[in-house]
Amino acid sequence: MKKNLLITLIITISFLDSRANSIIVNTLSGLTSAYANAYPGDTVIIANGTYNWGEISISNNHGNINSNWIVVTSQSLGAVIFSGTTYLKFDGTRILINGFKFVNGDAGTNPIISFRTSSTNFANYSRISNMIFDNYNTPSPDGNIQNEWVGIYGIRNRVDHCDFINKSNAKATIVIWYSTATFPDKSISTYHNIDSNYFAGRSYMGGNGGETIRVGVGNNSRTDGFNIIEYNLFEGCIQTEPEIVSNKSCHNIYRYNTFKNCNGGLTLRMGKYCEVYGNYFINDDPTKTDSYGIRIIDKGHKVFNNYLEGLLGSESSSTTMRTPIVIYNGTFASSDSLNPLILNGEYLPADSTIVAFNSIVNCKGYGIKIGYNDNGNAIFQPLGIQISNNAINMATGKAAYLESTNTSLTYFSEGNKYNAPNGLGLSNSSGFIQDNLLYGNRSNGILIAPSSLLDAAVNTDYYSMMLRNIDLQKQTRSTIYDVGSDEINGVGNIITHPLDSSIVGAGTTINNNVIINPVFLQISPICKGDSILLPSTSINGVNGIWTPTAVNNQTTTYTFTPVAGSNANTTTMIVMMLQPSENNISVITASSYTWHGETYSNSGNYSWIGVNSVGCDSIVNLHLIIDDISNSDTTIIYSNPSPNGIIKINLNKFHISNVREKEIQLSIFDVNGRLCLSKKVLEKNSELNVNQLSKGVYFIRIMSKDLSILYHTKLLR
Repeated sequence: MKKNLLITLIITISFLDSRANSIIVNTLSGLTSAYANAYPGDTVIIANGTYNWGEISISNNHGNINSNWIVVTSQSLGAVIFSGTTYLKFDGTRILINGFKFVNGDAGTNPIISFRTSSTNFANYSRISNMIFDNYNTPSPDGNIQNEWVGIYGIRNRVDHCDFINKSNAKATIVIWYSTATFPDKSISTYHNIDSNYFAGRSYMGGNGGETIRVGVGNNSRTDGFNIIEYNLFEGCIQTEPEIVSNKSCHNIYRYNTFKNCNGGLTLRMGKYCEVYGNYFINDDPTKTDSYGIRIIDKGHKVFNNYLEGLLGSESSSTTMRTPIVIYNGTFASSDSLNPLILNGEYLPADSTIVAFNSIVNCKGYGIKIGYNDNGNAIFQPLGIQISNNAINMATGKAAYLESTNTSLTYFSEGNKYNAPNGLGLSNSSGFIQDNLLYGNRSNGILIAPSSLLDAAVNTDYYSMMLRNIDLQKQTRSTIYDVGSDEINGVGNIITHPLDSSIVGAGTTINNNVIINPVFLQISPICKGDSILLPSTSINGVNGIWTPTAVNNQTTTYTFTPVAGSNANTTTMIVMMLQPSENNISVITASSYTWHGETYSNSGNYSWIGVNSVGCDSIVNLHLIIDDISNSDTTIIYSNPSPNGIIKINLNKFHISNVREKEIQLSIFDVNGRLCLSKKVLEKNSELNVNQLSKGVYFIRIMSKDLSILYHTKLLR
């Protein structure tokens, strides 16, 4: 008997709910009830108006990680205004809070919005978007009453397209919190996104506690966060606190943000192995004399492809930390078990730091400070620093500076070009070449790099994996890279540039296509005689509708159109092409799709498992995974999902000549961040038996000897 084939492209099995209700409320009790009773696809609308509801605490347990959003939104963007003492706590899964305005209120010591309702009930896979926060400060004589504006708990949440304006109270504007753990124990990894927001007017004039974003706290600084902070604009932040962004956990990414006319910068304060790339630090305000770029503390960070212009913080003194880039000594030697570090707020040395392909343009004072001793007691000097292919053009001062007491510090440099009135500032000039470095007119928000940087980088192949072969504007670099962050003759469209308030914040659309959870399509091919036919009608799926656009006997191409309120791409995506032959389905490919503002063709963050020859007498499941955390450009993990418990690993993409020399480590974690399996990969093509894992969702990570993440994606059992 002939059987229909079932081709299912999913992350996990999910049942679609045909219901999609909307309800309008204008009372706190109405909101609480409607939210508690909402199901995936439902929308709770708060009627336009001004409300003072005090504490709003709402709970929902109907969503799951693959369901449609449960939406709580304003009737019109920005027309629902909360004031007085209103603040919001919510929990649930796949919750979208959208379009509200908090203005001229007072939340006391409470967060204005908290991704939890209690210490045990969190929001996960959820999002707040298009929110406006303005002057919501608790009155106090000195401004020292502390409250963050947004407290992010749980896992895989997102804060995007919001305005955060005129915060004057102590405590960071946004805090990523981890589950309770005592240093040096690790908490659960969080995987949050903070993107496309506008931050302005941060004005806390006290000392510590004036950050705009803080990712973790000292007690959690050995936790692997895997958070991404990107496409945010920080403008006119004039707080005394030097840390506009403060990192206090491991393996976070800070990319494509713009810091404009700020008294402060980005600080990798605690935590290891973070990446900082594609950011713009620009100052054209002579009053911002405390402006700086990136402070690097603790081990294994990578700082590359950043553009730093007009920074003034190091003009007056060689002892200041406010330089374009500063690499720290430690009060203690590099370690994972130092309670004094937490108790006294001390430092760990920036061992194994890489600073490469950055552009420091028209700054004053000292371009790169190596081995900074912040408190006079930081005597543990960093080892294994690498400073390579940076372009350093100083308006005053020296291109680099190494304190004379740093006799045990070790660093390697190559390919750097500099121009500074007072020279280099290093006794050993190896790896630094003096050049005129005359920058041209402004184009796409930055000054045009001089031609002497063209194809001048040294040892290009070594840096290709770190740079992903692109510059800070996401143009493709040439075979031999240019020195600095900008590839002068880069190929392709300019995708990133300095941000302004018209393209980020509430009501804007940049990066509104971030997909937190993968979408899926279920297609049921039909057997007709000995032939396999693909359906020619539209198919409803999670987050949108899949429509066949090119149907014939050979090929069917399905495109995806998102439904309103989903966080899927706002444009049509060509997702896959199924090619049935006379008696079997021979090819399944992903043709192209847009992801995070980038377009991939015939490659990208997907993987599939299938059988090349599938007859009508067979039933087979074929799975496509589009994963938001993988950065691979080819399939690495095969047989995912893995019904027989065997997955195949292909490391050819990484151009590794000898796996054993590289010490490739594979680790599998559950959804709570617990390590379930770890082993060394001994061959470029190998197999792994995961039958000991229970059925469910896991994360698989492949790391190199230097603990760089080569690959990270979801794994299904």
